[in-house]
Amino acid sequence: DGIKNGVGSLQNSLKRLRHTIKEPHDAVQSRIVQLRNMWNATEILRRVSRFMTLLTKLKEQDAQAQLQAGKGAGPTDLPKAAKNWREIEAVLEEVDLSGIEVVDNEREYLAVLGRSVKLKAQELLKNG
Repeated sequence: DGIKNGVGSLQNSLKRLRHTIKEPHDAVQSRIVQLRNMWNATEILRRVSRFMTLLTKLKEQDAQAQLQAGKGAGPTDLPKAAKNWREIEAVLEEVDLSGIEVVDNEREYLAVLGRSVKLKAQELLKNG
């Protein structure tokens, strides 16, 4: 009978100990998940910010190129435009930004501009 009481007392102590350890552990695990989600959101925001910065530069270069083309000027700063376009493509390859409206709204523009930059570069190489 004394052994049963001792075993029962030990089991009760273990239950209290598990409860004492489990609550803080669960709270820490919950905070870890929150921090991971916040870090992921920060990374996405950082990539979207980089995307928008490069896109702004690219649009300025595109507007300048169209303005110069309208005046009959020669090739504009094609290497810079190609570099910015490629950097935007790299940002889009690094992280899936689909579903983010500001990114999705510019995809068609980027596709058209990418083809245009490639064609102009090929023309310059062909014509020397």
